[in-house]
Amino acid sequence: AADGSMALTVAVTDTGMGIAEAELETIFGSFEQKSGDRNIEGTGLGLAISRRYARLLGGDIRVESRAGRGSIFTVRLPVAEAGAEPESRPPPEEFRRLPPGGPEWRILVVDDKKTNRDILEKFLTRAGYTVATAENGAEAMDLHAAFRPHAILLDIRMPVMDGVAVTRRIKSLPDGGGAAIIAVSASALEEERLAVLEYGADEFIRKPFREAEVLGSLARHLSLSYDNRPDGGEASADAAALAALSPERIERMRAATEGGYMDRLSEEIAAVAEEDPALGRALAALARGYEYDRLAALFDGAAADAGRLSGGKGEGTS
Repeated sequence: AADGSMALTVAVTDTGMGIAEAELETIFGSFEQKSGDRNIEGTGLGLAISRRYARLLGGDIRVESRAGRGSIFTVRLPVAEAGAEPESRPPPEEFRRLPPGGPEWRILVVDDKKTNRDILEKFLTRAGYTVATAENGAEAMDLHAAFRPHAILLDIRMPVMDGVAVTRRIKSLPDGGGAAIIAVSASALEEERLAVLEYGADEFIRKPFREAEVLGSLARHLSLSYDNRPDGGEASADAAALAALSPERIERMRAATEGGYMDRLSEEIAAVAEEDPALGRALAALARGYEYDRLAALFDGAAADAGRLSGGKGEGTS
């Protein structure tokens, strides 16, 4: 800008159904949703809250769209030049995994959206749980009888039979169905939370859920604990272990992590595993646990120890 100020502009584009011109402004109102789509979760508060936050920060959110062609949402926020980068990264969350050799813990995931089922299944299987999935309440009731889960992660809004009805039926069984019920929903309505808790749900988690929140909830209700060492403590990754790797491989892994190129990182870790299986397992465990901050710190540290940080080649002492 002419006054020297700076702004951050982020544009998000999709190629979906688009939004009719008459709805372009109304969708930013509270409790407003696209009138042509009745399968949207939530209450229509997301855009309204987002725009208010943006305006409180001195910016705004705007939308351009054509029906049948998709939409572009643009966020513009005033920013200031950052100071020096912190010397150390904040500690990442601990990796959580069930101790090896323990009993089987069965979890039933119930959600009509495949994306949500896949995310939860990935969280849970990585932590060592045995997982079954259902896409509606009726299917969940059948699986409950056959699978006998220890806990159920249950979406509230579903076709055929919603989560409140499933909770009521399971908790009416002898011993409450033998499963802890953790209800999940994208809805902001307090009435839904109270309804499912009234019928016996043990906890209510709002979407989007975090891995640590889901695993922590299961630990509380199943009275279990996790082994928080990477890959169950079988192997570890530290500067000493990385020192044996070539400078070029460390740099490639560092660049892939910083750039978000996870496929490239996986390929490099697989190559490391061929040379050093224990180190490869440890790095793979961090990658599976989304511990990218920890990986980046490891690679930065290994490169720094060898004088190979980007831009630091050939630097002399002052």
